[in-house]
Amino acid sequence: MRTLHHPDKRQNSWIKTTKRAYPKGPIFNLESRWFTEWTTLFYGTQDKHIHRWMVDNVAADWIAFDVGANFGYYTCLLAGLCRQVHAFEPVPWLADRMEGNVDLNGFRNVTINRAALSEAEGTVPLNLPDRSDANWGTSSLVHQSGRNHEQIKVPATTLDSYCRQNNLRVDFIKLDVEGAEHFVLRGGLETLRRWKPRMVIENNRESFDEIRGVLHSLNYEIRSVTGAVLSEQENATELHDIIAIAR
Repeated sequence: MRTLHHPDKRQNSWIKTTKRAYPKGPIFNLESRWFTEWTTLFYGTQDKHIHRWMVDNVAADWIAFDVGANFGYYTCLLAGLCRQVHAFEPVPWLADRMEGNVDLNGFRNVTINRAALSEAEGTVPLNLPDRSDANWGTSSLVHQSGRNHEQIKVPATTLDSYCRQNNLRVDFIKLDVEGAEHFVLRGGLETLRRWKPRMVIENNRESFDEIRGVLHSLNYEIRSVTGAVLSEQENATELHDIIAIAR
């Protein structure tokens, strides 16, 4: 079933269901035609290591940010674990999917922002995948993700501006924005210095050196998602995700 319904096959029909993605976790409306939702449907999680880290480490009084929230998997997971979640998703139909899943679970501690976090406020071009692509999680501010080079204009703010305007502290950030992770960090230096949130960051090769530089300047320690501490000299470009924890 998993292979038969893989979204890359681009079938004319797909599984559409509501499922609890993980034991005792939130429930989701899922469609197997989209890669991230297919992964959740057949594997029960987006990433077992990140999922386990969140379950083991996120505290009930934390304020969490889900930056690059997609259809809301980690937004909903975090909403069941901590006090507040602030989610950012600039692709309009993905934000709609996320809002539906938040409502499905009855969460009232989630703020959905249909915007990008970046290094400056304003309006920015977002590169989209091809319309036939099964993985819209590859939308990016920094690189082309489709052959047709389609873009839309989306609102953008910074972590610092958002936290100042809403009088927020930040305890945890999940950051997955397809190569623009360093933009988010640059736009949040004041917040990161003040609150020293723990972070799970998708590791993109094109931005890793800049991410490492920012984290080093803020005295953060970089770890693999399994907990191994990475030295300053160690090459971490093969890791899919990293954990950043202030020393």
